[in-house]
Amino acid sequence: MSRHDCAECGAISIEFYQLLSQLNGALKTQETEVAENSQLPIVGAATYSWRFAIGAFLTTLPAYMVRAIVTGAVSAAAVSGLAGGVLPLDFLGQVLALLVTVSCLAMTIRLAMTGEMKGLTGLKFDMEETRLLFANLIFIAVAFFLAFVAIILASIVMGILIAMLVPDLEAIAQNQRAAEAFLADFFVTPAGIVIMILMFLMVGFPLLYISARLVNFPAATIARQKMMIFETWDWTKDQVWRVIGAIVLAMAPVVLISFLGVWVAGALTGLPVLGDAGALAATSPFAAFAFGVITGLFSIPSQLVGAALAVFMYRGFEPDRRTEQF
Repeated sequence: MSRHDCAECGAISIEFYQLLSQLNGALKTQETEVAENSQLPIVGAATYSWRFAIGAFLTTLPAYMVRAIVTGAVSAAAVSGLAGGVLPLDFLGQVLALLVTVSCLAMTIRLAMTGEMKGLTGLKFDMEETRLLFANLIFIAVAFFLAFVAIILASIVMGILIAMLVPDLEAIAQNQRAAEAFLADFFVTPAGIVIMILMFLMVGFPLLYISARLVNFPAATIARQKMMIFETWDWTKDQVWRVIGAIVLAMAPVVLISFLGVWVAGALTGLPVLGDAGALAATSPFAAFAFGVITGLFSIPSQLVGAALAVFMYRGFEPDRRTEQF
């Protein structure tokens, strides 16, 4: 891509162009490295994603600041709704937040793949984003259904295991307070902790597995200019465990940053993160707005790393490239 072409797709300075060139150079270097290996490089995938996130942070910051502000507005509308405010504003805010998030995702994928920045601050919404939106909605629906089934199965298993360990099941079944007291004490015991971990694995692993099998769909949808979801399922069939490893390694640090953002936002605004509806309703909309903005800003690294990881996977798993990559 020439400097003139880059200027046409949204770059506004030589420094910006140089940054994009560095990112593209880093990606090409990584492609050369994986071409010598038939296996997905777990550490290489994570390292590239982190490097991209660091390099692209300032470039994408204006767009993600818009997303953070929208997130803050949604939080304020939600609190207002709990306090008897206008509920449609909450719904409309959620829709707007989804559209902005998809636009940010498309922008980041394009930046990682081609170095292009289109639209105002990188944000736009046309057919590319529409396809990506519907692809994500389908993925979310499938993941939600899978999680629902997994929760039901895990609850059945947990119920059976707990029933086997209860000294007087009939007495507890007839006394709600006794049941609540037993469960509160049980889940701090070694057996209770083991069952909780088992529950977490039964629910979390299916979601992680489907995420690994479909990790290519966002980048594929942008690159091929059509919705690509289940068509990408077979692309990772031989390396799903390595993909899971790369996802966990790449995303773990940035997810912790997102959680840190929730803690910081809660501490600064006084918003009760784990509070009930009554406690949240008592929170001022301004505090909720600030909470949403702060958490939105802290979530930027996870958004950048996730998009970069999808592009890295697509570059290696896309069938037309696979013989050239890993």
